Amino acid sequence: LTGDEDFSYIIFVGPDGETGDGSFDNPFTSVQEGIDNASPGDTVVIKTGYYGENVVIESPVTLSSYYVIDPYYGHLDSTIIDGNPAGVDSSMGSVIAILPNDDGLTTVMGFTLQDGIGWSHVYTFTGPDGEEITDTLQTGGGVYAYNADVRITHNNFFFNGIPNEQGFRVRRRNIQEGGGMYIRDDDERDVRQDTLDLSWNNFDGNYSASGRSLVVSGWNGHVNLSNSNFDVFAQFEDREDGVVSNYWVNGDSTTIFSFAGCTGTHPAVRQDITIYPDELADTLAFVYGDSVSPITINLLSGTLRQNRDEDRIFPLQMVNHVSIKGAGREETILDADTTGRVLVLNNTRGVFVDS
Repeated sequence: LTGDEDFSYIIFVGPDGETGDGSFDNPFTSVQEGIDNASPGDTVVIKTGYYGENVVIESPVTLSSYYVIDPYYGHLDSTIIDGNPAGVDSSMGSVIAILPNDDGLTTVMGFTLQDGIGWSHVYTFTGPDGEEITDTLQTGGGVYAYNADVRITHNNFFFNGIPNEQGFRVRRRNIQEGGGMYIRDDDERDVRQDTLDLSWNNFDGNYSASGRSLVVSGWNGHVNLSNSNFDVFAQFEDREDGVVSNYWVNGDSTTIFSFAGCTGTHPAVRQDITIYPDELADTLAFVYGDSVSPITINLLSGTLRQNRDEDRIFPLQMVNHVSIKGAGREETILDADTTGRVLVLNNTRGVFVDS
């Protein structure tokens, strides 16, 4: 920044000082205060620093670090919103929650979004006898978006869905779907964007029972994830673009994900593998199969139990076209104890389980 910019059209937030008026020299001191003072279409710029809060957006605004003014990637690393401040309400613990609105596009860009513990999404479904049942689903550690047009680009999603106790991230999943991001659309709105833009994001270490990086639910169309980085990424010699398994990115059968230009921190395993049962949870994160080249995880004799070094193992998220085969009913045991489901097969295809 040169110091000569015109910032009269922007609301500013800074990490220090007393509550101001939202100007560059006298910014608001919390992200939520900046959002609450914004009108539809406004831009809220968050100055470099650390912000421990859970932000709720209910109107179409642009929320960004200095990246929106100066597209330098260092702004992502130095502008941090932490969704696990002291006293956080676990039912509203997403770093950023974007709630229903039909008034325009909400944009989030240029941040590190970390340590969010998710939003309790309330939904209804029809029971076996035609009755209406209401339930809750813990979703979206980094971002939860429901029935809103959004563009979420150029962000780091780090360690969402993992409780942070006294500064130590414990490996216990407390989110059911979308550790990094959860976007749900009920198709009840009159106008909706054609392409969901989630490009240029960096996902690392997010946790959930299903879709550790991202879950998109109810979206009938294209989701642009181009130029993003994922924990595990599968690349092919005969294809221009790679892909991410549904272990990390999950959606409905009508959702089309684009991974053009994407990369991964680790390469995916794309051949049959033989392991002991206590390695299964870690292995599922790294494998990738498809209808042309399905793979099998062969399990030797042994038992996989629920707790291992405080890491919650079950339920296990299964991966498309990746089957598991045991050494025999009495030889290979997956023991979830009293924790409920052993396997999660949300929108999963081509999976066989054989003892």
